[in-house]
Amino acid sequence: MHENDNVWSQNPYAILQQEIKQLQKVIDPFYLVFMFETNQQPNNYTALFDQYREQDTVIYLDNEAVFHTSQIFVLSDASYKENEALFMQLRMRARNRIVEKMAQSIIFYVVEQKGDAAIALLSKQTLLDKSLHVTKKLLLEKTFIGQRETWDEFNSWYRQLILEFVLEEIIVNYGIQHVKSLQPTQLNTLFFQFLSENVSNMPQFVQKIVHYVERYVNKWLEKVIDLLDADLQSYIQDDPVTIKPLGIKEFGQLTTVPGHMYVMNNIVYQIIRESIYQKNFTFEQWPTRTFTKGKTAGRIEIIPLSLDEQEAAHIFEQLSINDVDTLDSLCALFLHRTKNPHDFIEIHITDLLMMRDLKPKLSGVGRRGGYDRKQKEQMFHALHTLQSITVSLEGKVKGERILAFETKDGEACQFKKMRYDEPIYCRIGQLFVPFLTGTHRQLALLHLHALKYHAYRHRWEKQLTRYLSWRWRTQASQGTYLQPNKIQTLLDALGESLQERTPSRTKERFEKALDQLQEDGIIADWHYTNWDENLATGKHWGRYWVSTSVVIEPPSAILETYQSILKKRHR
Repeated sequence: MHENDNVWSQNPYAILQQEIKQLQKVIDPFYLVFMFETNQQPNNYTALFDQYREQDTVIYLDNEAVFHTSQIFVLSDASYKENEALFMQLRMRARNRIVEKMAQSIIFYVVEQKGDAAIALLSKQTLLDKSLHVTKKLLLEKTFIGQRETWDEFNSWYRQLILEFVLEEIIVNYGIQHVKSLQPTQLNTLFFQFLSENVSNMPQFVQKIVHYVERYVNKWLEKVIDLLDADLQSYIQDDPVTIKPLGIKEFGQLTTVPGHMYVMNNIVYQIIRESIYQKNFTFEQWPTRTFTKGKTAGRIEIIPLSLDEQEAAHIFEQLSINDVDTLDSLCALFLHRTKNPHDFIEIHITDLLMMRDLKPKLSGVGRRGGYDRKQKEQMFHALHTLQSITVSLEGKVKGERILAFETKDGEACQFKKMRYDEPIYCRIGQLFVPFLTGTHRQLALLHLHALKYHAYRHRWEKQLTRYLSWRWRTQASQGTYLQPNKIQTLLDALGESLQERTPSRTKERFEKALDQLQEDGIIADWHYTNWDENLATGKHWGRYWVSTSVVIEPPSAILETYQSILKKRHR
């Protein structure tokens, strides 16, 4: 760093990032295209597996970094477009190399789950090559890895990474004042020269980029295994590394937005969800909650088909966030499978268990033995609970159930008489039909983590994910996503309250939940708007804290998907 660059005297990293943001605006579009040498030698899977267990990596599985290739093309946007077909082929080859390495990791993951007794099978070259082919097909056809949007997002992220790293190196080598004095053409010349020379001749620079790319791809791998784990275990045949995709449930693709599904977003649906996990009912003849939100008013009651008041009280006592998970799962499946809100859809108990990411139990020989009776009984209990919830809207709907179930004969479901392996026929209650058609139709993207988070350890995260999903969709038409959220309002929505004696516990749990949502990609960022940490002392500081606000930024998936709503509103 040049000594005369006095701008670094305070918070140098933050200043560096600010300068990079300004400089990158004048850099011309560019592409990096890699030409891989064809590997004619058979893979040594035993050696690769040892590296997998030692390093837990994807890109470095065979000690060959993605950038260690025969040729690297640094192209301007114009040069790329002149030979776009050729360079697209090279990009697809690089993409296939990453997919192949992910497939290797999945094979090794499965072998590791089976234990050391399975390692000997890694020497069966023909079998393993076939497994690699099947696993690659599984990735491309059954997960988000095969979606164009996934790679478009990766390419955008990757170009931004290269842009920031190269500018950072240039500033470190030449000094910020000198770099800022350059004309745009001069800076571009220096940028492309530096990029070409460093990619080819500086292993440390290459290693830094590879490290970040590897972390990115490993997150893909974690999501894939999380999505397919039960299936990977179930479809292993006698040979532990032979993976056969047999109709894997594509719950990760209930929308074209990876990792999300559509659910209803009308005010009644949201009130029902909040009522279940807040349990803010009063006892009249039936457990009852009256509500008024805007122009919508009504009451929610728990009235079982048996009309037994004791059963209604028991259902109320057992209300849990798992019931909301089941409701959202049914809603997503219903919206995905039918265009007519009056139709019934066929579902299976295992569908709902898999959507909540509940794992099948292991059998005695170490393979997945399927979902046990207790898991299925818990799901039937959730269905019974939902079938018992009725809604009355003032002047519109009188006591209608939010879900309807039928058997093949068209009779109301009697869960005690049903077999666990039989299909169930379900539809959303007809009170929702007006919200699913015409100008009142309103659906929201809900992140699948809302179902996958643990019901107790991540209760706050589950409920915040749902609340933000609803709020972002209501803000979409105006684009007011950065409107501050009052902390007390968020706590009320979660059914939580401030611990007056130890407010720091509530504050820490709240911040931990937001940090977790950011780490999982459910939100892009969050920050306080009017809170000073120095105030977290003395008595009653918690009361002031809950009156402050936070800004919670939605991820790019939400912004991009709802962009058409904003445009339509402002036409």
